[in-house]
Amino acid sequence: MTSGVWNVPATATFPSVVAGSVGGNYNSFTNISVTYRDAISNTNLSPSQILINDALDGRNACYMGYDHVNNRLFLLDDAGTTLFPAITPGVGTGTQQNSQCIIYAQGSYVSPNLKDYTLNVQIFFQPAFRGLIYAATQTTTGGNSGWQAVNAFTVQ
Repeated sequence: MTSGVWNVPATATFPSVVAGSVGGNYNSFTNISVTYRDAISNTNLSPSQILINDALDGRNACYMGYDHVNNRLFLLDDAGTTLFPAITPGVGTGTQQNSQCIIYAQGSYVSPNLKDYTLNVQIFFQPAFRGLIYAATQTTTGGNSGWQAVNAFTVQ
């Protein structure tokens, strides 16, 4: 199991992915934490994504989208084309699942702080799923951070 923290250089563009970490036990639950930042306010950030796969490809991936405006977390299907119904981080016991992972409302949460917010997602990975963690965010006015590699790990 590899885990750690990743940070971008001090000269960031906006919007940006500024930090990410992985924690937990891959035999049970894992927590993925990613911080997204805007130059003016975190309320400008939406949507944000986390993609876990062996390449920047939404197919056969654990691919999530977060709608910060409405506080909704989505998981995409195995084809990477269709959103499952949303769950609300920290509210209820809702889950969504594809062939790679299960995401949980309980244990997931968002921590806003002026120009940024941190999205924490409680995840269970299916056996033998492997991948890198990528993150990206957009602004409500069309800004785009592009994909950033956050962390590497192997689920066992």
